[in-house]
Amino acid sequence: MTREVVLHIYDVTNCDSEKTNNTILQINRIFKDRIGLGGIFHSAIQVYGDEEWSFGFCENGPGVFSCPSGKNPMYTYRERIVVGETDCSLLKVKQILRELSREWPGESYDLLSRNCNHFCDMFCERLGVPKLPGWVNRFANAGDTAMVVAGNTAFRIRKAKEDIITASKVAYKFLASKASFPQTSPESPSNTNGAGTPRFQGTWLRSLASLGAKPSGSSFDVNDPGEETLPPGNQRSNERFQALSYSSVVSSKTDNIQHIPSDHEKESLEKTTDSTVDGWNDIFYNARQAVTGAVSYVENRAKEVSDEVTSQLQQLYDSYPYLENVIVPVGSTICATLLAWFVMPRILRKFHLYASRNPLALLSGHSIEEQIPYEKGVWSALEDPARYLITFLAFYELGIMIAPTTSQYLPQAWRGAVVLSLVWFLHRWKTNVFARFMEKPPVFGLDRDKVLTLEKISTMGLLILGAIALAEACGVAVQSILTVGGIGGVATAFAARDILGNVLSGLSLQFSKPFSLGDNIKAGSIEGQVVEMGLTTTSLINPEKFPIIVPNSLFSSQVIVNKSRAELCACVMKIPMHIDDLEKVPNVTEEIKSAVSSNCGVSLDKELPYCFLSRIENSFLELTLGCNLKNMKKEEQHATRQDILVAAATIIKKHGAKLGGKSDDFYS
Repeated sequence: MTREVVLHIYDVTNCDSEKTNNTILQINRIFKDRIGLGGIFHSAIQVYGDEEWSFGFCENGPGVFSCPSGKNPMYTYRERIVVGETDCSLLKVKQILRELSREWPGESYDLLSRNCNHFCDMFCERLGVPKLPGWVNRFANAGDTAMVVAGNTAFRIRKAKEDIITASKVAYKFLASKASFPQTSPESPSNTNGAGTPRFQGTWLRSLASLGAKPSGSSFDVNDPGEETLPPGNQRSNERFQALSYSSVVSSKTDNIQHIPSDHEKESLEKTTDSTVDGWNDIFYNARQAVTGAVSYVENRAKEVSDEVTSQLQQLYDSYPYLENVIVPVGSTICATLLAWFVMPRILRKFHLYASRNPLALLSGHSIEEQIPYEKGVWSALEDPARYLITFLAFYELGIMIAPTTSQYLPQAWRGAVVLSLVWFLHRWKTNVFARFMEKPPVFGLDRDKVLTLEKISTMGLLILGAIALAEACGVAVQSILTVGGIGGVATAFAARDILGNVLSGLSLQFSKPFSLGDNIKAGSIEGQVVEMGLTTTSLINPEKFPIIVPNSLFSSQVIVNKSRAELCACVMKIPMHIDDLEKVPNVTEEIKSAVSSNCGVSLDKELPYCFLSRIENSFLELTLGCNLKNMKKEEQHATRQDILVAAATIIKKHGAKLGGKSDDFYS
């Protein structure tokens, strides 16, 4: 019997909702398989036999249970991991399981601090084999640690919170007692109907103070033996004062009787109210002090650790001066460069994967059908600029150590490198965005040509802004250059008017859209297919397949014929017949028109096909055949013309007529 200890891992899919189970599977697939962080798993240990042992919740009895290995029906099996081999015998393993059954009752199960993974860790420790891999229970451990930290932080705040809650209970119980048992004045007849004015509500706080209510850590009790008991005479005086204060705020609907407190009563009431407000201010002050103390405690601990580490490093630097001046800077720059070239691409790919498969989107139930490739994402655009910027930073630090006299120029070079890297990143990101936009159907009325125009304009603008920022970073006064350039602006405008004319014409072509990429056009003596539309020139391929570069200003002064946008294409053909077949012409022309009309490439919308006798010579007749062809590719158009000619020739031979005549007559 083998001594092998096997760990069986399951995906936790025991929820009633299929949607929740699928979400957990997707989370485990992302965070475990792709990122390597962890997931939501159930684990069990198999040793000496075909059963696996694990731990779960139950109200009574031990929580340790067994089932056939890899066949727990509550979860989805994921994988098996051989942890190692145990030196324990079979009897020893059974003894360990009996001990664990007593130590792990089912009612002690906790999802974060005492779950099946913790049990398997303990079981492996008793068996003398390595514990579970960290990713199995990383989520639960992180949650448990967060709960402990939150509990320690909240302990200091809880004390202040108790004082606030106690004061709130005192006020609430007093208001409830006043609302349930109103003290009525016998001599006030208006109190018998239970109706009062709104002023009664406004004096509750003062009445609370007049009864001696104050913030306290104990519950409210009017018969508290700890309170000072008044003499009988003073008690009656106090009761009379309470009745007077109550009747002073309750008005009668019949005779409007109202009691006005004396000056002595007002002064006593104000003193009591001030003392109560001061007590509540102390409570809020203590609460604020408790919160401030908790924050200060965390800051002080962090500062102590930082100071201790700093002092140790300083002692090390004092002992080895070259360590601080040479080894650490050079080693740091080399390590940073190596990380930038070999580790950072993997990190950026992880970021891209996490961004494209956001767990929030998975929890909401939306699956991502279309993912952006890494090469066309923002992280790919950041990769090369960040690499070269970090590499330049390494050479920057080395330059300071090797040539200290050049340090005055290095800050400008550093700022220039940052500007270049930023412009490079923005250009790559813009290119990726426009490339993805070109692959999708047009949106917001932007077709492919307009997108290309926006891409070129944005490139020019980005380059201009980058050049200005680079000049400013290097200490060049751009404003002075622009001022000097403005003086010679008139001469420059005359010299560059052709270029400006081509640029303006190019912008006009982009927005007026007389033709698009792939259209066959004719402008004056120029004819061909459009293959590229730039800001200054347009590239064509003529029928002889020669490339033609045309200035955009030419199109503003020429009539442009766009053959590709024509809905129909007129087709006119001449068919010669022998002069002896003149009497067969009517039947031939009618049948030819019928055959042409039945062709799928012929349009019958605006004009029907026609065929008639258009010319008579000594030895031949000439038939003119015409129709409108649908807008189609050039190859399809040639094939349709061929079908029409073949059909016409077949019909002529069918009627016994002959094609053509003497060659001299064709050129007469």
